[in-house]
Amino acid sequence: MMKNETFVNGINFIRAVMSGVMSLDGLGLLGGQMVLEHVVDPGLDILRRNATKIKYKEIEIDAFQDLLDDESVVITPLTAQTVISRVRMTNCLIDERDELPKYKTLRIGDQMAAVDVDTGEILENGAPDEENLLAKMAIELDDCWSDVELGETGHQLYMLLLMALEAIENLLERMKGHEFLTGEQADIMNEAFRLEDELHDRIHLLLERHPDYGNVYGKCNGDCANCDYYQVDGCEEE
Repeated sequence: MMKNETFVNGINFIRAVMSGVMSLDGLGLLGGQMVLEHVVDPGLDILRRNATKIKYKEIEIDAFQDLLDDESVVITPLTAQTVISRVRMTNCLIDERDELPKYKTLRIGDQMAAVDVDTGEILENGAPDEENLLAKMAIELDDCWSDVELGETGHQLYMLLLMALEAIENLLERMKGHEFLTGEQADIMNEAFRLEDELHDRIHLLLERHPDYGNVYGKCNGDCANCDYYQVDGCEEE
């Protein structure tokens, strides 16, 4: 059972990510939607799953689903109050997520795009340096949350850093394809190189502090090139 303080930390962290995405000027709809789909939404699933988990006679059960046919099971008033509080906090956060504009990401050829769910309109990207902006947001959130006990929800901080790293690497790949760069493009590229190094350092430091953050989907098999979970280069099979 996730400790209540850890659970509340998880609620506040996911809310901070959601607020960061929606308030970051220059972050395109594609970048924002990718964070919502791959960081916020799985984080909400983690919170929803843990909200009703309790310890009963030294085993963990779901208060709303397990041992329903056992009339001897009695949940104490304090435990019931905790579960209800968690469910309400989670539902409040889900409502905040549901109030956001409805977009979805899809692949068009070798490119990703954000699409308005209601109109089908393909939406434009953000500022020329939006990948750098996303990386800086991820770093700021890491500054605030890397030392906070997040439990299982901490995997979403790891995912955010990895997504930011992938965005930076994609930006650098595009920039390297240009024969000539303007002064602004050169500045963006230099900043991207700096952020790439910092993200690599932060990812490895985060996993040193919280190795469990990288194991939500099972142990790494070492096949970084074909990893479905944004695993960072250099991970090794345990």
